[in-house]
Amino acid sequence: MFIVSQESIVGRRTSGPSGGQGAPRRLRPRWARLAVLVVALIFGGGTAAANGTPEEDTCTRCHSGIPQDPRWQHSYQDWQDSLHANINVDCHSCHGGDTHSSDAPEAHRGMVPVGGGDTPQTRLMAARMCGACHPDKYWGFSHSRHYQRLQEGKPAAYCHTCHTTVGSRVLTPQTIAAACRKCHDDPSPGNIPQVAETLLTHLYQVRLALAFRDPESRLTDEQWQAIAEAATAAMNAWHEFDLPAVDRALSLGTAMLDE
Repeated sequence: MFIVSQESIVGRRTSGPSGGQGAPRRLRPRWARLAVLVVALIFGGGTAAANGTPEEDTCTRCHSGIPQDPRWQHSYQDWQDSLHANINVDCHSCHGGDTHSSDAPEAHRGMVPVGGGDTPQTRLMAARMCGACHPDKYWGFSHSRHYQRLQEGKPAAYCHTCHTTVGSRVLTPQTIAAACRKCHDDPSPGNIPQVAETLLTHLYQVRLALAFRDPESRLTDEQWQAIAEAATAAMNAWHEFDLPAVDRALSLGTAMLDE
């Protein structure tokens, strides 16, 4: 059971006369119409940088025609459909190797080892790979209980659990809660997946409000800045899987949006 105070976001969002159990605050219509357009940027955006103008390399030429090997965690098509491909984070960015060689042994020389199956150690290695471009998210994860479990050789969630290997999944509070339920299957009210979904729904709405400020809002620039800082703190706490800290950041920093 996950316990939070009555004054928290969770307490305010999981009950009410109009929404019932688990009902978050609804977005205003204009925000709801924009939600689909920005969901990937809201939850997929980070500190990763594009590598410049896209250019074809031997990785894409060769692997686009190779059937998926069951030992691979993702295929060329997974990458092609991902946000990483759209901003030109290519195969070499994560895997290394020589993208200009047409000779297979030479092209694979110097690649980052990615074999060994799905184990706690390979999950830690994958997380470090993600951290090369997402250091703030990796820092949070490295201070989480999940990271500690992986270091102990025990199964736990890591970057790919939510984002998939190449970030090809559009994240929503519902898809993340579903990922939580793979391990946290307690069905009682106030369980971890339910709380996570409630908090992320609110965080999602806050970030939409920040991205598309209401022209009729009476909030000052200083207040908007405080809300942005609270949203950043909540997102950092999320990558530590620290749900009470997410709750505190949102409760204390974004209540003015409800006024």
